[in-house]
Amino acid sequence: MRGLMIDCSRLIEQHGYYRGLLGQIADWGYDTLVLHFCDDHGLTAVLPGFEDLAAPHALPTDELRALVALGRQRGVRVIPEIECFGHTRWLVGHPRWDACFAGDRSEQDLKFNSVDPTSKLAAELMHGLIGAVHEIFEDEVVHIGCDEVDLRVFCAQRGLGDPVELWASWVNRLIGMVHAHGRRAMLWADHLEHEERIAKLIDKRAIVVSWHYGPDDDETSNGMRRLRDAGFTDIVAAPAIQCWSTRIHAMERNLANVALMENHARALGAMGTLDTIWCPFRHLQGALWHGIAASAHIHRTGALPLDDGSIVADLLFGGGNAAAKRLCRDLHRLECHNNLVWHLFKGTRPGSGVLADALDVVQLGADLLPAVADAEVPRHQDRLAAMLLAARTAVHLSQRLLRPDLARDAAFRRDHAMLTGEIQAEWDRTRFADDPARSQPRWGGNWGAHYLLPLMLRLES
Repeated sequence: MRGLMIDCSRLIEQHGYYRGLLGQIADWGYDTLVLHFCDDHGLTAVLPGFEDLAAPHALPTDELRALVALGRQRGVRVIPEIECFGHTRWLVGHPRWDACFAGDRSEQDLKFNSVDPTSKLAAELMHGLIGAVHEIFEDEVVHIGCDEVDLRVFCAQRGLGDPVELWASWVNRLIGMVHAHGRRAMLWADHLEHEERIAKLIDKRAIVVSWHYGPDDDETSNGMRRLRDAGFTDIVAAPAIQCWSTRIHAMERNLANVALMENHARALGAMGTLDTIWCPFRHLQGALWHGIAASAHIHRTGALPLDDGSIVADLLFGGGNAAAKRLCRDLHRLECHNNLVWHLFKGTRPGSGVLADALDVVQLGADLLPAVADAEVPRHQDRLAAMLLAARTAVHLSQRLLRPDLARDAAFRRDHAMLTGEIQAEWDRTRFADDPARSQPRWGGNWGAHYLLPLMLRLES
């Protein structure tokens, strides 16, 4: 497997994007597309019998079938992911299924939440949802989620005994539901890697996905080794092209981790790799093509593209002048990461390490931005424009972090307003203009720091 997962729950793109994405990744050597259309933010696929659960702008059933058919034509399997355990706040308040939900119901925080694994209603719901995706998707695999669910407090409060036993029994029940339809279950492996007892209890027919999103998270591939030692035969390595820690575009740590996990997968004889793209509201849609293209090269060769940028430029644009190649070579070095935007959002001063990172971006930008201003490419000029906008935005935000007084500088404020307007225009061109995430975070509190455009609007005020 050489796969790509796109998070289309937290932000649903205009539907044509997914057809274009499938066609492009097929050209670049990917053979699998996982649609993560179910998470806390909503269910963004219209599934037979569960139409009332669909979020605004959800992918219609006929479009899902058409995407599956396109994948068949292009040699790309399309795998659905239903969150069957955790990340299920999309059930809260629903008249039919609210009682399935267990955990924090706060509108401001994303604390513990899951379906109630002791609930007959929850079992009925998951059995029905798995059956519904079976009607649409042809692939033998159904991804059932199952990450980030800690049942210790839940079990203690309800006197349910051993949380490990309950965790494993529910997941094995889900695996059985999938197998009852003649399919195979895939699930995230974080709990299996961290809790040996869970790994021993889980049905070994499952495909397990080892996700680590930074090159320092699992440098020695211990996670996949533990899964193999526990008896799992089909293991997938999952790095992130975009995750919680990065913004705007794929960054150096993302691509370094793709290379690391590709080589882990090869060394351990894994089933393959699954690159993940999380929370699209954190990045510019058009700028992220750069990270996907670079990752495609990594999966072919096992190494980062270390040339003058020609490799990525050829994949993205079919070539380009020297300035375009320079942008392809260096964009990921403009690291606008979580700690930087966190302090901007909160108005606090970071430590020396974050300030040093921001200074690196500003210094690189001082050389890079003039050098790429006259970039030209033979096709996909919209991608080029988004990449240039991403580079300017990363430098701009780093300047603001280093010098908070710039918030009162008239020229800087004009530049900020111009960038914000361009990001809004990019959103409207590529996404649904009436999506609330365009201007307002879905969750309050800390989650506001995770949204690029709301961050820009906040800094403008």
